[in-house]
Amino acid sequence: MKANEFKTWMEAFNRMSRGQRVIGGIYHIQNVNAYDSRLK
Repeated sequence: MKANEFKTWMEAFNRMSRGQRVIGGIYHIQNVNAYDSRLK
């Protein structure tokens, strides 16, 4: 994938739904925390 194609895709993704992104971000943080605690 070319860099400009990726940028266009990211812009479309960002525009899709900011609310979904926030929820996705929270979900991602929870996954990272769970993975991190498993490694300790």
